[in-house]
Amino acid sequence: MRQVLTVCPYCGCGCGIYLQVEGEQVTGAMPSFKHPVAQGRLCIRGWHAHELATSPKRITSPLVRSNGKLEPATWAEALGAVARGLSGAKDSPESVGVLGSSRFSNEDNFVLMRFARAALRTNNVDSASRLARNPAMLGSPGFMTDSIPSLGECDAVVVCGSDVAEQLPKAATEMLLAAWGGMPLITISPRADVVSRCADQSLRARPGTEALAADGLVNLLISDRSGEAAVGDEIADAVAEATPAAVEQATGVPEAALRAAAARLAGRQRVAVVYGTGVTQSPTAERTVAALTRLAQVTGNGAGAQFLSPDSNFQGACDMGIHPEFLSGYQRAADAQARAKFEHAWGAKMATAPGLDAIKMLARAKAMLVMGDDPVASLVSSSTAGRALDGLDFLAVIDMFMTDTAARAHVVLPAASFAEVDGTFTNAERRVQRLHAATKPAGESRPGWSIVCEVAKAMGSPIDYESAAAIMDEIAGLTPLYAGCSYDALEEGWGRQWRLTARAGTPEATESPAADMVDVERPLLLAIDSTLYPWDTDIRPLSAPTLEREHTIRARDYRQGFVEMNPADGSALQIRPDQMVEVVSRHGSARVQATLSEDIPPGTVLVPYQSREKVLALFGDAEAANGRLPAPCPVAIRKA
Repeated sequence: MRQVLTVCPYCGCGCGIYLQVEGEQVTGAMPSFKHPVAQGRLCIRGWHAHELATSPKRITSPLVRSNGKLEPATWAEALGAVARGLSGAKDSPESVGVLGSSRFSNEDNFVLMRFARAALRTNNVDSASRLARNPAMLGSPGFMTDSIPSLGECDAVVVCGSDVAEQLPKAATEMLLAAWGGMPLITISPRADVVSRCADQSLRARPGTEALAADGLVNLLISDRSGEAAVGDEIADAVAEATPAAVEQATGVPEAALRAAAARLAGRQRVAVVYGTGVTQSPTAERTVAALTRLAQVTGNGAGAQFLSPDSNFQGACDMGIHPEFLSGYQRAADAQARAKFEHAWGAKMATAPGLDAIKMLARAKAMLVMGDDPVASLVSSSTAGRALDGLDFLAVIDMFMTDTAARAHVVLPAASFAEVDGTFTNAERRVQRLHAATKPAGESRPGWSIVCEVAKAMGSPIDYESAAAIMDEIAGLTPLYAGCSYDALEEGWGRQWRLTARAGTPEATESPAADMVDVERPLLLAIDSTLYPWDTDIRPLSAPTLEREHTIRARDYRQGFVEMNPADGSALQIRPDQMVEVVSRHGSARVQATLSEDIPPGTVLVPYQSREKVLALFGDAEAANGRLPAPCPVAIRKA
């Protein structure tokens, strides 16, 4: 049996794992004891990572739509169809678009970015999941400045908008071990979870008021600083009205809890303030990130608040320029000097017109190439995304599995799995790590970058690379953040963390959508929680046989969707667990099941992301142009 070192393909922790290989079959996965993040431990997804490669749901041959059905085809037939479909739509910069993915490697995403900008000559490059989650659009770098292991070495940690134990389990482990050893741990979230239940103080702010809770901590820390260095007037002015009494009235966080949390942070020299997708996908994202950045700055972290990127290569896909405004390494596509460097390397002129994000692409493009992304699952309104994809003149998808997006495609090209390719992932802490191929690609599947090169060749704009290593060499040459990241260099130690070169300023807090106030007729606040059961909508665990059993239970039990509410509210309304209820807002009503949980604070009703489509009409304008979740709205609930 061979043991092949690679990287777990699930969350942003990027744990080092050994794939167990018998012949040409991957049979298991084990943690590396020396890896700085894994440290000999894995979550349930990591232990079953090999099932992605061996899944019976794999797409293993090209598929071309014929008479309304996707039918097996040769590679030549499929590539010809893609070339014709994309070429026929190249009549304007807005007519064709490309979506990349955090499920694919840096090399795959870089080549896709090059294909879009140099072959298709468009800046319409994005990812549907990036659009809702990436803090780069919030005016803050958002990167982790600490390493995941160092979260357990801080003087204190503040977590906002992330169910860390579920989304990044190894990061949660570091926090919890340190908290049990006495490190102050503070959470800000409407909902209780594993980490908040172990925290010194869990500030259960109402949905949409997390920013005010954070500013309340800053207000107390400033006012309690006798004889210490003064903070800037800008920060002091920003939190002047966030008094403990005002915070309690607006957020529901008791004044005593706020004061106790501030006391635990007072005098600490190294405080990590981290946030997750519960913040970046919120309609109040800018305001909340600004408040968290202020909190980081007054507790000694000039680099600002840190984003816990959720997926295996979420950070890397953004680094590689899967973004309409950026080339790799966050070099602006609008910068003529930056473009000239890439044009010289590629021997091709690049697009100059501004690019469209994923939502605008879906609304305006005639043809799209999607690699690993699934707008139907990622975007807030899956029905809107589905209709937009159905309306395209042509859709090609590169993927391992038949996602909701792939099922709508005219051509589907089979991609190799993480276990079958050489490449790199970049985890949440900016660690660039090697993927090592353990077996040959299943069936006729190919690495994503190789498929994109074949498409470019079929379109008469050849892109040639000898190997994934050659792609990384080009990335390193064109991308200052990745300078020195050759495969040989990455084999030393456990990859390489790219350097942060600038301190964070406080991001500009734009106006957030005004949330309706609860009243006598609608006394409960309804909100969609993107951190609640996040893996239940992810194609990866849903395609791994062991994990599928766990992550499809709720979909089977609650086929009509469900909401979660506090048992006290359920008792007052005489609602039993799992009873069908009618949820009523001023925009309409919806019938779903109601589950009762002490994790939900009284007065709040939370909807898991998997059930969002059932209640979207209750929020009025279901999906903002920036892909964020709708603002919480007041509702009444009664037995159906």
